[in-house]
Amino acid sequence: MSGTTTYPRIRRGTMAADRFTQIANDLFRDARLSFKAKGIFGLLASHRDGYGITPNRLAEQSTDGLDSVKTGLRELEACGYLYRSQGRRPDGTLGPVEYFITDTPEPLQPSSAPVVENPSPAPTSRDGQNRRSRPVVDYPLAAGPPAADPTPKNTKNKNTKTKNTNPTRPRPGRPRDGGPFRGGEVGDDSRETGAHPQAPETTAGQNLLWEASDRIPQLTLTGAALRRLGPKADELLCRGWSRSRLLTVLTADTEDLSHPRGALAWRIEDLLATPVPPAEDSPPPAPQRPADRGVHRECPGDDGLCGRPLTVGEALCRACATADRAR
Repeated sequence: MSGTTTYPRIRRGTMAADRFTQIANDLFRDARLSFKAKGIFGLLASHRDGYGITPNRLAEQSTDGLDSVKTGLRELEACGYLYRSQGRRPDGTLGPVEYFITDTPEPLQPSSAPVVENPSPAPTSRDGQNRRSRPVVDYPLAAGPPAADPTPKNTKNKNTKTKNTNPTRPRPGRPRDGGPFRGGEVGDDSRETGAHPQAPETTAGQNLLWEASDRIPQLTLTGAALRRLGPKADELLCRGWSRSRLLTVLTADTEDLSHPRGALAWRIEDLLATPVPPAEDSPPPAPQRPADRGVHRECPGDDGLCGRPLTVGEALCRACATADRAR
């Protein structure tokens, strides 16, 4: 006989324990972890030692993205359930990353004891470990009798309104007896009590811009545009421009404009650089010569290839008119 003894060996077949994973209850009850981090730990614990894993492979096995998986791994590391290390090979290059996981990390020493909403009862000699959660009463009894007049709970909703970038035109009410304007509806006493802060009263220039926007359907007057153009419209009114004339100039020929808000701003700037016209009841000025009028359209002469600018009242430019007479 040879000196080496051969013993029978055991080979494992399919075992029921290979199809489930045991994880301590403390991990799932850890309030510091999100449900995402707890699920990632369960997936890592379902594999044997030496199984290759990366954040990309974890993301491929779930509906979460790569960034979400990395966030869950960082949560596990911060709470001590996961430790990742990467060594170096003999040639100095970085080796593979090792994921060391445990469901019983070393307890941390917090600066103050955490407040537990539903504390578990102390273990007894018969039940040394609380393997199952004890039933918790939904509404535990108070330590003392309830107060006769408890402080009411603040049920006022939090103001979650965002900044209104497209405000609607205010519809101010008019007081019946000529009193001061309150900013609410006529006869609304609730607005006069001061329960809510009064909205700032609109100026004459802002009202002019609102009326101009009503005449231009495709114009959307934002709050920023109203704050920027309102003082300029007030200045035009102070200089002597009448309200009707300003509305005529600002809203004329706006049907085919692609950017009516920009056109409105340009026209206001042009009016600020223009001398104040005479009053409407003064005699009309002498008619201007065609050369003094603004450019109206392009010359259609030379079979539509001329393109020279024309003034109001001219059908052809001088060159095309001379060539037309010479024919």
